[in-house]
Amino acid sequence: MTEKININDGQEDIKSISIICLFRNNEEYLKYFIEKMTNMEKMYNLTFFYYFLENNSKDNTRKILQDFIKNRKGKLILYNLKKDYVDKNLNFDRTNTLAKLRNLLKNNITPLKSKWSFMVDSKIYFNEPIIKEFFDMKPGTRNIGLMGPMTQEHIEVKIVKMLNPNFKTNKRDDEYMTFNHFYDTYALSRTDGKNYWPNCIFKSCDMCKKWTKCKIDIIDDTIVDFIELGSTYGGFTLIDSNIYNDKNVKWETVSFSDKFSLCEHILFCKYLKSYYPDKLIGIATKIKDLYWTK
Repeated sequence: MTEKININDGQEDIKSISIICLFRNNEEYLKYFIEKMTNMEKMYNLTFFYYFLENNSKDNTRKILQDFIKNRKGKLILYNLKKDYVDKNLNFDRTNTLAKLRNLLKNNITPLKSKWSFMVDSKIYFNEPIIKEFFDMKPGTRNIGLMGPMTQEHIEVKIVKMLNPNFKTNKRDDEYMTFNHFYDTYALSRTDGKNYWPNCIFKSCDMCKKWTKCKIDIIDDTIVDFIELGSTYGGFTLIDSNIYNDKNVKWETVSFSDKFSLCEHILFCKYLKSYYPDKLIGIATKIKDLYWTK
């Protein structure tokens, strides 16, 4: 039997971890998610706590989650919105509803017992070493409040060509490929508050090349393992549980137009910095063996 991996955050050994997720109509994705989580339970010397909120699923998501959590530690909240949101675009209804769901889950599971927690989005495809990779960053000694990965994007070729007209490939425009591009630009802002959505503004990006000609301060992510930011997420995000437990730190949004609103994670990170000004928010640039897809 292989010896389990011990986890240390730079200050102390970590004995437990919380996994926090929202799910809706994720029957197919959950096959992957459960396989990976089951593997990690066997791989790490950690007690896993699972905290899930499921809403309005029309497939077998609810039953799959009930079966999964039956013999595990944690809590599953089953919730039905009277009017479900449309999961596309960046409109206020969608973003505001997601903010409310995240807060609803948070308010029903805190205080968490683990020192650290991971907030994991559906449709994020990751591998088992990711927990070790995060803690190899020694977040306890680096004063990390929230740290996301450099999540890549599994995207249609036609979108890659739109953002990088010089890109060449034999793939059809309607095919998908994993590209060296940070996907969660909606949640990304610099420490000065600037946001360049939909562009990731990282030097290593192979998709946003045309923006290097613009008057934007490109961030060189190739020479450091951590970049401090004003806000980020990335879909598999480490957070200090004491911060997550704080009811003052919450998700909110504001509407700019009928079709666009502020990402809920930007205001969450703003609250984090307001109440914990010494804590750092940023991206671990070397953690990039994961991707998001539609």
